[in-house]
Amino acid sequence: MSAAIVAVVSERMFWFWASAPVSHVEVSIYYAMATAPVLWLIDRYRVDRWGPLVMVAMVFGLVVEGVLTPVTY
Repeated sequence: MSAAIVAVVSERMFWFWASAPVSHVEVSIYYAMATAPVLWLIDRYRVDRWGPLVMVAMVFGLVVEGVLTPVTY
């Protein structure tokens, strides 16, 4: 569910919209590969302040833009 929310906010609202439902599922799966580690980090290190949250956000950006995007394209 979190990956679907991230997909809507990150992709659908800004630049990518497709009418095929399969495209929505594909993008959600793509973002699930980045959302799962982030949620694990939040739980594992009990992120409850802005500093650690910024670090977790950096991990999310690194995974999406530094790992998944180059592998995909």
